[in-house]
Amino acid sequence: MASSPAPVMPAQVSATSYGRLQLAVTGRNDYTPIENAVIQVTDTGNPDNIIEELTTDNSGETPTIELPAPPSYSLESSSAQPYSEYNFTVQAEGYSNLTISGAQILANVTALQSARLMPLTNIEASPIVVPPHTLYGNFPPKIA
Repeated sequence: MASSPAPVMPAQVSATSYGRLQLAVTGRNDYTPIENAVIQVTDTGNPDNIIEELTTDNSGETPTIELPAPPSYSLESSSAQPYSEYNFTVQAEGYSNLTISGAQILANVTALQSARLMPLTNIEASPIVVPPHTLYGNFPPKIA
């Protein structure tokens, strides 16, 4: 008599959780929605590998996408970082490119990221860097 394979439990199927992301792209001076802006999403650990490429609609918004994020352990004490970090590069015709580095994506949460682009001039927009959360970054002590 042949034995049947053991059933696959949901926890064995995937240990990865997902967070959601939506971007809204507007002009910096007048908050006009920017249509057809292209956003490249990369992992901060591998910035040369494009995970997703999104395009804004006529309201300047991208569709909502899912990105891998660590499972949420809000009730358990852990030294593991509870979010994933991603970079976004925003490009639109007639505007300076914008880079947002270190954006944090939590599991089971929708992150709404705004990107305000400067009209094209000879000055390139400076990158926006989101620092690590104070629980996980290397910061000097508050009291010496």
